[in-house]
Amino acid sequence: QSLFDDSNISLIFAPNMNKTFQDLGVEETILKAVAQEGYTEPTEIQQCAIPIILQGRDVIASSQTNTGKSAAFCLPILQLLAKAKSDEGYRGIRALILAPTRELAVQIEAAFATYGKHSSLSQTAVFGVFPRKVQIDYLSREIDILVATPGRLLDLIERGHVDLSAIRHFVLDEVDTMLNLRFMDDVQRVINLLPKDRQTLLFSATIPPEISALAQAILKDPEKIVVSPKVKTAVGVSQELYWVGSDHKLFLLSYILKIKGIDSAFIFTSTKSSADKIAQTLSMQ
Repeated sequence: QSLFDDSNISLIFAPNMNKTFQDLGVEETILKAVAQEGYTEPTEIQQCAIPIILQGRDVIASSQTNTGKSAAFCLPILQLLAKAKSDEGYRGIRALILAPTRELAVQIEAAFATYGKHSSLSQTAVFGVFPRKVQIDYLSREIDILVATPGRLLDLIERGHVDLSAIRHFVLDEVDTMLNLRFMDDVQRVINLLPKDRQTLLFSATIPPEISALAQAILKDPEKIVVSPKVKTAVGVSQELYWVGSDHKLFLLSYILKIKGIDSAFIFTSTKSSADKIAQTLSMQ
């Protein structure tokens, strides 16, 4: 049975949930940083998730990309960590966020830095391609929040540069992308190294059976949040979906551009390397 069967959904965004960040329980130091970024109204996922995370509850949330998911977990985690650090002092890395790509890891780390700039908390991101030595140097300092891709994190753990024994907040972001990129074995290895006593937050645009099974295994009495996109296709814009294997995507893209006589287009990819490959291929045609 899926975690998101109708009988199991405990919280669905309602359009009349018009609240401020202050209404959600966000404290003044973080409110100041949020205001300095020009944000005044929380998004749907933020309105739903922030109060629950501040309560220490586990969460599984289904929400599309670009709906404000990063701030939905960054703000409450920063608030909880700041209080814990004030009460207990520095105890090591207390929050771990796993992301499927280095681009997303950098984005999440930047969000923590932005919203936590008036706190004493520190953060860093580790991911492949970037020089390991530089990341090891960052990890030698007092780090409260670690954002990582699974492969590089496991590499640094095996080399003795990362200790997860103090983790109290664990976030899996864009889990469906991790599943598509076949990262779930690495994710499970990381989970096995985490303390049992922790808060776990799982965010995904979709919840296929594999993710539902993972959530049931690692979450404790989670609050389930579903935020349905309200955006409709603009008038005059048509949408088409093509089911195609990964090895044939580039060929299909080239064919569509040619057969439809498209001279200019925006093409979105999930990673920088994919964008470089597409650009190189199209430029030769």
